[in-house]
Amino acid sequence: MKRISLKEVFSDERGKIESINAGIPWRELNKFTSEAGTARGGHYHKESVELIFVIEGRVEVEVKDVKANKTSKFVMEKDHGIIVNPYEAHSIKILEKSVWLNALTKEYDKENPDIYN
Repeated sequence: MKRISLKEVFSDERGKIESINAGIPWRELNKFTSEAGTARGGHYHKESVELIFVIEGRVEVEVKDVKANKTSKFVMEKDHGIIVNPYEAHSIKILEKSVWLNALTKEYDKENPDIYN
């Protein structure tokens, strides 16, 4: 798992452009909206790398390296995110109504979902 934040790419009088993460070939991009008190995730992938980047709100994230049996737990807020690698189980507890971007290096396939508990 790697924590990430926005990196300014360009700025002028019109505003700025910020990069979430360059260099990873994402195959699918999703927008999540979740209500406070709910949860998401609770799984890991064997093949896909996953980006979780908070646009608004606040979430508590738990990431467990399934192979090394190491767990990290922390809170993410607006403009912060993580990259979750294969075999890193991730659970997200929504602390306040939140919106985040989720990107995957492998498109979701109902027949072969690459989601494991």
